[in-house]
Amino acid sequence: QAGGFIVQLMPGAPDKVAIKLEENVRSLAPITTLLEEGKTATDIIEAVLDGFEIKYLDAQDYEYRCDCSMEKITIKDKTFKTFIPYQEIAAAIDKVAERLNEDFKNCEEPPVLLCVLNGSIMFMAELMKRLEFDCQIVSTKMTSYVGTQTTGTVKQALGLTADIAGRKVIIVEDIVDTGHTVVALKKILADAGASESFICTLLHKPEAYQQDIPLDYVAIEIQNRFIVGFGLDYDELGRNYKDIYVLDE
Repeated sequence: QAGGFIVQLMPGAPDKVAIKLEENVRSLAPITTLLEEGKTATDIIEAVLDGFEIKYLDAQDYEYRCDCSMEKITIKDKTFKTFIPYQEIAAAIDKVAERLNEDFKNCEEPPVLLCVLNGSIMFMAELMKRLEFDCQIVSTKMTSYVGTQTTGTVKQALGLTADIAGRKVIIVEDIVDTGHTVVALKKILADAGASESFICTLLHKPEAYQQDIPLDYVAIEIQNRFIVGFGLDYDELGRNYKDIYVLDE
């Protein structure tokens, strides 16, 4: 806190981040002076976060989130920078799990969690630990990406690993972008006799979504950018990182 500014860091943020933010704040005039000079709240906050990549702004609350780790990784020929730290991912999963627990706590028959391999493995594992109702685990595998681009054609590489006829099925996805995969999955489940199906995704790209099907549970909405980590891959590599990284363009 300095000059009327209060900057709150997420748990686990590196010391170098706090040092950089303090330097930025102390280089500015007091907030009352800046406002008198005609600076807007957005101008001031951007000055405080100079040197960081601003990811998200809630204009009503003047809340910014930025890439504070300044960490980069290289996978094959691509460089990626930190986009969503694990702490933020975990907090978002907490909220989704709360909703699922409320919606499915009184089910007469345990619902099925459908793990869409390989990308949703980490999300599935984290989500299951938070669920307070009995559930059955079933898997399937869909393919649509080559490198950093979606082909637009969805193929089922592995069929359902159990009978889901008459069951409620929660589709657990790592990411929904165009929505072609969820459309294909909904049809597969309907043909297999599921009584109902729901879509639960860690990430959603609203700009890329091309379907009319509503998404029932969304943990985090992001821009239409290519990401890796926390189960997501670039040519099958990068799934093991606990944070999510975005292509450094």
